[in-house]
Parts: sequence; structure tokens; C-alpha cells
Amino acid sequence: MQKLPALRKEGAAPAWQVERLSRWFSEWKLHTILDDEPGPDGSPGSPGKADLVGLVNAYEPAIESGQLRLLAPRGKVTSARPIYVAVLEQPGRGHYLCAPFGRFSEPALPGELRLLQDVPALRVLCVWNAVVLPEESLAGSWHVGALDSDALGAVTAVRAYLDRG
Repeated sequence: MQKLPALRKEGAAPAWQVERLSRWFSEWKLHTILDDEPGPDGSPGSPGKADLVGLVNAYEPAIESGQLRLLAPRGKVTSARPIYVAVLEQPGRGHYLCAPFGRFSEPALPGELRLLQDVPALRVLCVWNAVVLPEESLAGSWHVGALDSDALGAVTAVRAYLDRG
């Protein structure tokens, strides 16, 4: 693991924070290396994908608060990489407040919550980036898990913190 000695000065960030930043930079470096590789179809960083939307099981559970879902690869963003979201609430009929998971397994910004998930893609929830999505945007998504009560409490606390500014 690459160390960041320039960041460690007397009175600067604590050692644990420097370690986390170092891990984040390692993931960023790997991401930039992989993203520069052209995909099989010649486009930069976009691997060829089968039409996964057609494979969605018709028996997927209904969308509910607390669920973790993998969005179907339909547009530019969701086709570029797998996008996982946590469904936070249903503010109106047919609409859901969803927070995406970050690309890396280390948080980098205020409003990013590190969850204790076994899957790296589900470790950092970007509460700051929550958006209201219409049900159509979640149609065809896969239910991949759920937030436990501790995680839901932490999300509520982060949202309150962000609301206070």
C-alpha cells in the first residue's frame, strides 16, 4: 500500500485518516488504469454487455424502503458500470428517494457512509447524492440485499447532518 508522507505533518490529519485516504487513492489509481483500457467494442472503458434487462426475474420483490438494488443497464451511466442504490424512502406514489453506492470502498466526502458490507461495491453509501427516482427508473432492477436497522439509523443521522448544512 502506497503511503502518503506529504500528508502526515504535525497537527495534520490523524494516521487512520491518512491510511483511509491512501487506500482510496490506490483504488482510484486502479480505476484510472482499467478505465483507460478500451472495451471489446472499441469504446473506452466500456466492456461489452449482454442485454441483462431481459434476464430480470419476474418474481423480483416490490420496491421498498431499505432495499439495496442493482439498476438495470439502460442508459449511459448504468451501462458504464454496475450502479447499486439503497432505497431510502417513498416520498410520493411511484417515486423513491435512492442513494447510490460509491465506486470505491473508502469514503472520500462528507455525506458518504461506510457500511460493513462483505461486497466492496456495497461499502460506501453516498447519502449526499440521494435523488428521487421514478418507479420506471427502478423497473427491472435486481433486489440484492437490505440495510439493517443499524445502517438505517446511520443513514438517518447522516441525512440530518447534511440537512443542517
